[in-house]
Amino acid sequence: MGSTNCVQKNKNKVRVCADFPTGFNERLKTYNYPLPSPEEIFAKLNGGKLFSKLDLSEAYLQLQVDEECSKLLIISTHKGLYKFNRLAFGIKVAIFQQAMDTMLADCEFAIPYLDDILIKSESHDQYIEHMKCVFAKIRDYGFTISERKCEFFLSEIKYFGQIIDRNG
Repeated sequence: MGSTNCVQKNKNKVRVCADFPTGFNERLKTYNYPLPSPEEIFAKLNGGKLFSKLDLSEAYLQLQVDEECSKLLIISTHKGLYKFNRLAFGIKVAIFQQAMDTMLADCEFAIPYLDDILIKSESHDQYIEHMKCVFAKIRDYGFTISERKCEFFLSEIKYFGQIIDRNG
């Protein structure tokens, strides 16, 4: 059972986080699913002329967990015990990357990395089609994006400290 910890997100918002005991993640069954490496991401962005970067809002909380898992995700608060029905911050996130990859499997132009989705296009018309496709997938999965954290119609994109443009 975890306790709660409040983290200041910005001037007006606080995020209530679960503070699970040390070693909690280590006791969970290992779920191996690879994250794409920066090199893989850069290779997929190669050839793009227009880019977007989407950010899912409070991404992990958007992924529902099954009943067996939620029984482990209980926190104690001043108002009693609460059980997470969604993936809590601080829990192993491999399952989230798999959900993102599954959601965007038929969108080869979209590169998910945890709560970010990078999109590359080679023309304006293609860009519009790509964005429609990705937004439809996000809607179909019931996810929401953080509009203020998204970037659209970029001629270059900065990711992992690197700048990618039409020249690579």
